[in-house]
Amino acid sequence: MIPNVTREKLLEAMKNFDQELRNQSEWIGWEENKAHKYAISHENRFYPVKKVVSIATGVGVDTFSGGEEANGYAQQRGFSVVPLRENGSDQLRQKFEKGGGPQKLDSGISSEGPFRKGADHVQETHPVPARI
Repeated sequence: MIPNVTREKLLEAMKNFDQELRNQSEWIGWEENKAHKYAISHENRFYPVKKVVSIATGVGVDTFSGGEEANGYAQQRGFSVVPLRENGSDQLRQKFEKGGGPQKLDSGISSEGPFRKGADHVQETHPVPARI
């Protein structure tokens, strides 16, 4: 469980991240690291959710989970948490859960398959040899 702190403590943690960590080699380009799926978006900057919560609360990042736990914690304190990548697996999972998965074309072929209408190329398939 993450210790309870105020929104102001999270703001201080973001300021600390900007002053102390943002330009360190470990954190330069952190948004491109696929281990980071979400960020706090504040004043036209992104912040690593779990690291900011860790700084604000004084507990290590290994004592709580990222994703729902850390994101919810930041959101409950009024911060916007956004996905860092449009095509992340979490968004894809959510798309399917909401019924937004691949659509069937008139021919019955999936719009996500290699023969979808307007595809630039056709993907060849090869039969699998039978085992004897």
